[in-house]
Amino acid sequence: GDPTSTGSGGSTLGDFDDQYHVDLQHNRGGLLSMAKSTDDTNDSQFFITEG
Repeated sequence: GDPTSTGSGGSTLGDFDDQYHVDLQHNRGGLLSMAKSTDDTNDSQFFITEG
């Protein structure tokens, strides 16, 4: 979470290589994924899909 409650957050893990499977899809609610801005910039933003 964001300890400042401002939404600006901060780095928790540091950047790392993308990890994904080509057969996975975001086609239903309740799926948790990590957000990224460009390749290999995974860090501390997540999203959950809604049904």
